Amino acid sequence: MPVSLNLRDGYKKLIERDESIKERLDDLLRWMLLHKDMFNEKSHERSAMDFVCWRGLLTKILCTPYENREDWKIAAARYKGCIYLCEYDTQQKIENKRHEGVLQKEMSYWGFKFEQYVTTNVKDGHPDTDKPVNNNEAFVSVVRTHLNNHSLVFGGEVDCSDGDEYVELKTSRIMNDPKHIINFKRFKMIKWWIQSFLIGISKIICGFRDDDGIVKYLKTFKTNEIPTYCKDIRDCWKGTVCFNFCDEFLKFVRNSIELDYDKGIYVYEWMPHHSVSYKVMEPDSEYAFLPEWYTTQFECNRVDGASPPLCTDVLSKADHMSTRQ
Repeated sequence: MPVSLNLRDGYKKLIERDESIKERLDDLLRWMLLHKDMFNEKSHERSAMDFVCWRGLLTKILCTPYENREDWKIAAARYKGCIYLCEYDTQQKIENKRHEGVLQKEMSYWGFKFEQYVTTNVKDGHPDTDKPVNNNEAFVSVVRTHLNNHSLVFGGEVDCSDGDEYVELKTSRIMNDPKHIINFKRFKMIKWWIQSFLIGISKIICGFRDDDGIVKYLKTFKTNEIPTYCKDIRDCWKGTVCFNFCDEFLKFVRNSIELDYDKGIYVYEWMPHHSVSYKVMEPDSEYAFLPEWYTTQFECNRVDGASPPLCTDVLSKADHMSTRQ
């Protein structure tokens, strides 16, 4: 579908999220407290799930077998038998952010602007492209599922819906060369497919743009057709390889953790062409991400069966989350 959408429009009015504030798992944990009965065994002695994390972290793990540039660092804390996973910035990522140029920073805005162009808050409404883009706002879907013997709970942002179906919105540079198409299928499509597959997103709408940030046309990809769409490239990625690696990594984490969160935090690191390694950190180190208010509220719930009062901020954040099983 041919269009002409200027992604640079309104950049100076951006209401920008403060990236220096690291919320870790806090929003997801607040939501879980409000729905605690979904996540506790009847005995209340252990959780009814094995792992809790954000979708972005799972995506990173799943892409690892085909990743050759970006490393990752993941902290793990065990509480009531459940392992909470939280991503931390690697030194490489910190350095990349520090040397980020003006254009690179602006280009990170383009995706948010594209979302504004093609979405509306009411059915049959029209996009309001004059108001400032606010990248603090998000709707999160919480998924409870299994990967072989692992019970997983994770949250992931959803851009919009078309009727009852979730839709992912993306932008990408116009492809004018066969090499561009190969790289698109090899490096972008694997991440797009995993992100969408995990949350149950049925289709991805991509705005293809030029170097000036002008979207020239839209194309829709059905999530379940992406692996077939990418099969024609040499040594194409395979979803089974991704999920097998994730399964093995989660086994490795479960088998290596011997201490609960108040005795030690386990930090797992991976670099391209290297094996996963880990170290055990003190419970009060910089990797202590499981907040006291979360464990305290869970303990209160276990003792008297009543939910402790939660602040209005928790309630407002939870209103922007849904659950899928």
